[in-house]
Amino acid sequence: MKSFHSVARLRRQLTNERGSMLLIALMILLALTSVGMVSVHMTNSEIGFSGNTRRGTTTFRITESGALTALTHALDLGPEGFVADVNTNTDKDGKAIWTSSNLVSGISYFDLSPTGSFGYEGQVLSQRAQGNAPADFQIQITKTGMRQPLVGYSGTGPDSRCRFKYQFDAVGNVGDQLMGEPEDGAFMVWQKIRSLMYVGPLPCDRAPATTGTI
Repeated sequence: MKSFHSVARLRRQLTNERGSMLLIALMILLALTSVGMVSVHMTNSEIGFSGNTRRGTTTFRITESGALTALTHALDLGPEGFVADVNTNTDKDGKAIWTSSNLVSGISYFDLSPTGSFGYEGQVLSQRAQGNAPADFQIQITKTGMRQPLVGYSGTGPDSRCRFKYQFDAVGNVGDQLMGEPEDGAFMVWQKIRSLMYVGPLPCDRAPATTGTI
């Protein structure tokens, strides 16, 4: 009888120990699952951050190329041609707009091949974007209303010569909804580069402006 009770007690102990071990195993499994879920979430976030950084860098490159292209185009036009162009294309807000199609060949100006400057990002934009221009830039030119008479010239009359101050805002963007991706997953990145250009020598009455320092 004593032996029977001892065996029963031993079985109960083993059962309790097995139950405790099972509970501990389940708790460890739950902890590992939680760690795995946190790791997956952190990885997804880091991938998103990396994509945002990469796309921001791409946008800056496009914006910078637009700014340099616009300044080069302005130099090619010369003072008279530049002022005439700006005065002709000025909108109701007093800004002249130069687009990538006006200055270069639009988006085809950029090398979006896998071996191009934008790498994989450029390839994806060129092949999978649903819009017409997944990457683009435009230049907004604003008259600042400031001019500076040049030393050695008269400030008024036909023989006067001044420099006129213009503001260039290059605005570039990258991003579009990609084929095969949800609509709420699409996003766009903008960058702006502002520069000032002094145009001249021109007759001081070539454009309305107030006298000021450069």
